[in-house]
Amino acid sequence: MEKFRHPVHACLGVLAALLVVAVVNARIGLPLGALDGFIEKWSYNVVLLGSAILTLVRGIVCSRERGPWVALGVSMALWTFGNIYYTVFLWDLSSIPVPSASDGFWLVFYPGAYIAIMMLLRSRLREADRAAWLDGLIGALAIATLALVTIFPPVLAAAEGNVLSVATNLAYPIADVVLISFAVMAATVDGWKLGSTFTHICGSLIVFAAVDCIYMIQVANDSWVPGNVFEAGWPLAMLLMASASWRPAHSKVDQHRRAVAALVVPAMFAVLSLAALVYDHFVRIPLAALVTSSIAVLIVILRMALTFRFNLRTIATTRLEADTDELTGLGNRRRLMNDLALEHSGQKSHALILFDLDGFKNYNDTFGHPAGDALLARLGKNLGSSLPPSASAYRMGGDEFCVLVELRDEEPAPLAASLANTLSDQGEGFCITASYGWAVTPDEESLSEEALRLADRRMYENKNEGRIPALHQSSKVLMQALKERDPILDTHVHDVAELARGVARRLGLTDPEIQQLEFAAELHDIGKVAIPDAILSKPAPLTEEEWEFMRQHTIVGQRILMAAPALEAVGAIVRSSHERWDGRGYPDGLAAHQIPLGSRIVFVCDAFDAMVTDRPYKAGMTQQEALEELERNAGAQFDPIVVKAFIAEIREREATQRATA
Repeated sequence: MEKFRHPVHACLGVLAALLVVAVVNARIGLPLGALDGFIEKWSYNVVLLGSAILTLVRGIVCSRERGPWVALGVSMALWTFGNIYYTVFLWDLSSIPVPSASDGFWLVFYPGAYIAIMMLLRSRLREADRAAWLDGLIGALAIATLALVTIFPPVLAAAEGNVLSVATNLAYPIADVVLISFAVMAATVDGWKLGSTFTHICGSLIVFAAVDCIYMIQVANDSWVPGNVFEAGWPLAMLLMASASWRPAHSKVDQHRRAVAALVVPAMFAVLSLAALVYDHFVRIPLAALVTSSIAVLIVILRMALTFRFNLRTIATTRLEADTDELTGLGNRRRLMNDLALEHSGQKSHALILFDLDGFKNYNDTFGHPAGDALLARLGKNLGSSLPPSASAYRMGGDEFCVLVELRDEEPAPLAASLANTLSDQGEGFCITASYGWAVTPDEESLSEEALRLADRRMYENKNEGRIPALHQSSKVLMQALKERDPILDTHVHDVAELARGVARRLGLTDPEIQQLEFAAELHDIGKVAIPDAILSKPAPLTEEEWEFMRQHTIVGQRILMAAPALEAVGAIVRSSHERWDGRGYPDGLAAHQIPLGSRIVFVCDAFDAMVTDRPYKAGMTQQEALEELERNAGAQFDPIVVKAFIAEIREREATQRATA
């Protein structure tokens, strides 16, 4: 279609120019010489025929919306044939018969145009809802009412002749009103976005209606003169139709403006129909106008009923979505708090049980977030289907779930353990379990937030009780593997872990955090089991290529540790244990507080132990020299706060040794 657009626009421009010349010539006369007769008698037919051909070409060359444009092009061609017949056979008659063969061709245009507009509506407004179509019908009936009230009374008063003649003359404005009603309905259904296609179509139909009414009144008054300036309205309408056929199918619109139009315009049409009924109490309007306005008001009432029902459904849906977790379909935290408030108002005891998935982060990192979401949805479904009748399940967010269950004679602990099993899964490369904690309300806590805090505290106590033995077991296995690989490494990591524990206490870490840090310090070199002996035990400085290989050991170490869910957090510390404070470390180039505190502690302790240890290719530093080196690099290589705490730890150990010597 694009390759035809420029030639078509050129043709439309030529036809428009010819129409302007014809209008000016009809109005004031132009010195056209031999062309005067052609311009006066045939210029409109050229514009009509050219417009019909361009519309037909649009339908033929472009498969999109071919049907409506071919139908419209054929209808325009029939109208043109009627006008050519008029020019050839009726132009010079002193009294033009009504109806004539031209009237037959002209009136056939309207059914084709109806079909074409309906096809365009069907192809462009497929997704419009029933309410939008009702709005369109209200608009169409309102326009019909306006036309019947304002146009038809004077037209009927001026019409004379036999019944067939009057019927023929009235057929034109009636047909035009129907066409305009179709266009108004289309614009209303589409929210008055009015793309360029329907803008041109509406303009064409308005011109048609205006010229037909003028023609009918003047014919009835015997004042119509062939060749007058009003005749230009029909070719102008056809030209607008042809232009509409080559307009883009869609145009960008302001969505806010469209929404306002979709609300305001139908309301205006409803007021217009109601005004016609009120007007009828003072001045009688035609029966047809009374019928159309009454139907419009009835449809407005139906539209209001549909809107009310839609709003009720929307409110119900909004409430459901506000209280429902989208991923699992369980209640969310908002619903839990509402349910807790309701339960606290009664006298029955309820158990509030919290669950937290163990190993989920490892699963998410390994298989990706979509797989993680699918796992959460599956586990949430398992939990919901396993509940006793008096219980409700919720997803608190992330990998945390909750159950609120009425207690009768049972204890909460066995029920919590049973439900935790429904939140467990395992497969190749992963193992998901659930830690849990509970609170009995209102027996233990009467306030919702306090009950949640109590259940949360018990859950993490349960999690740590299960995690520490798992950490010890996994750590012991890996430490033995490291010892078998390199006894020197075993001694080194033991010393680093001891130093890290002392620094962590000085920095105020909690006991679980210190325990986790110790494991990370002991296992920070576990990735070196994958480093070849030729590099690991080389009695000379490493080359750049060898260093590049060596720098991968923290990533390898994290991969090894993440195979055990209990060591997932330890693996994160190990990965960053060689990141520098200034961001020039490896493997991720983290800087300052981006680096986990545990990693910063391990880095300082590891560097100190490395500096004071003898190597095959150089002797170790004294303890004082190593401390001075740490101080010099604080703020660049090392966290200055950690260095300060480390030096204080070493000084205290020195003082203790001197006191006991």
